[in-house]
Amino acid sequence: MELVNQKIRLSYRNFYHCGISLNKVLPKRVSGNFVILLSALSYDRDVYLWFKKHCMEHFCSCSRQIQMLEEDEFIEPHTTYLAWKIIIARSEIVGIEDKGFDSIARSLFDFLLKVNDFLDDEDAKVKRNNRWQYIEHLYLDYYTDNVIAQFYRAQRIFIDSSNLKSFIANFESEISLCLKEYVYVIHRLLVRYGNLWEFYPGGIKNTDLLAYWKSNSGNIADGTNFNSETIEKVLSVISCKPDELKTFCNEHLFDGNIDFFRNYPFVQLSKDLYVPINDRLSQNLLFNNLFYKILDANKSSSGDFLSNYGKEFERYVYELALLINQSGNDKCIVQKEFTFKTTRKEGLNKSPDVMIVYPQTKQVIVFEVKSARILEKFNKSYSDKDSYEKSIEKTVFTPIVQSAKSITKIVENNATKLFDKSFRFVNVAVTMSAFAIPNYSVNVAEGTKERRHK
Repeated sequence: MELVNQKIRLSYRNFYHCGISLNKVLPKRVSGNFVILLSALSYDRDVYLWFKKHCMEHFCSCSRQIQMLEEDEFIEPHTTYLAWKIIIARSEIVGIEDKGFDSIARSLFDFLLKVNDFLDDEDAKVKRNNRWQYIEHLYLDYYTDNVIAQFYRAQRIFIDSSNLKSFIANFESEISLCLKEYVYVIHRLLVRYGNLWEFYPGGIKNTDLLAYWKSNSGNIADGTNFNSETIEKVLSVISCKPDELKTFCNEHLFDGNIDFFRNYPFVQLSKDLYVPINDRLSQNLLFNNLFYKILDANKSSSGDFLSNYGKEFERYVYELALLINQSGNDKCIVQKEFTFKTTRKEGLNKSPDVMIVYPQTKQVIVFEVKSARILEKFNKSYSDKDSYEKSIEKTVFTPIVQSAKSITKIVENNATKLFDKSFRFVNVAVTMSAFAIPNYSVNVAEGTKERRHK
């Protein structure tokens, strides 16, 4: 397994040992093939590695440059987002002109290196005052949720749910599509991009890539029962034209705000020609972004939606836990939430949402499920410390401490025969999103958290 975020970011200054102005590497008018190639490199790491090899063979003038390309990276998520913003804000995307692959590839390579010059300058400012938030942003930008898992989640929580029917109906009315059609067309679209290397088993060629990467209603429909009208409707919901992005890109050129890209992760280059901005945002359409789209369609009843969604999310986690029990690999007992009384004069208490008990090894994995998410304010800015603290509170501290206190009460009051104080307990917070390495340690016994690094 390769760690993709452990290498040095390669910039124009350190690759060529000189500077260059933006207008020298980005003309006022760029070919559609220029952004199609950017899309492919941003989406598929295998395509990026293939392109990297091409750059080493054709664009390096000395062994030092070859070594830098071998060891360092010139594309990361921040590069992708800023590259798209600069192109849309500063240039006009014209038709699919055939200028020759090498000409387009060389122009894009130099442009991406220049984008990294800008990122180096901006990151130096950000890291001085907000080092930990910057690290968490890097993780969130690199993390890609599994496509199959998101598809399954959308099926079980949204499509199969009876409790969310009225909220789903509002969303369907807004987009003039059945939810199942919306999800299945997107899944088909993502499968198409995932099959690129199967489509060209003998190795991809330059012209093949540019031709294959463009999506339209015709090639999405191939081998399916979807009609072109349905596919075009879905594409209209998840994409936008460069002109519609211009204002956003100009206003948020160098900050961490990618809201527009999240909601419209496909760019419409012409009447029936679309390309993805990158893999993560496109794949999130299946579930993570779908959640927000349904929430937005139910603004007047958002509280009810979130309450019902929370119950469905808990049910989904419990179903997954049952699969462990059904696999037969481990002798365990899956216990869902139950109520119990204590010796104190208080009402009924609730157990954690899901507990997987291993009697033979005397271990319990305790799951507290919350439909909590990292706050949008944090996603939009590298420097909002308050939203970082509140996100830690919601996604880590509150569920972990809640489940630990509940287990303590269960053990003290002998509220179950499944386990006692001799068991070892592992507390897990299951949330919609979370930080990789939150800058806090949680003292479960005292219900406090402490910052690890200043």
